[in-house]
Amino acid sequence: MDRVIYEVWARRFTEEQLNEIATFYNSDTGKRLADLSGTLSALTIGAAKQWGDATSTDMVAIARQKLAAMAAQ
Repeated sequence: MDRVIYEVWARRFTEEQLNEIATFYNSDTGKRLADLSGTLSALTIGAAKQWGDATSTDMVAIARQKLAAMAAQ
């Protein structure tokens, strides 16, 4: 499994880029990002869901208004 993952990354990044990524993730900021990545992903997905729900509600309201206006004609 590790070998397959290494090959996936190696096909997309140069050795220099991989070293830069490793340096970043070994920094305090990189470690913090790694520690918070699950939480950040969950919060981002939650925010996107809230936005989608609000957009859907708005679209339904607009559609109902247009249908009511058409029915009133």
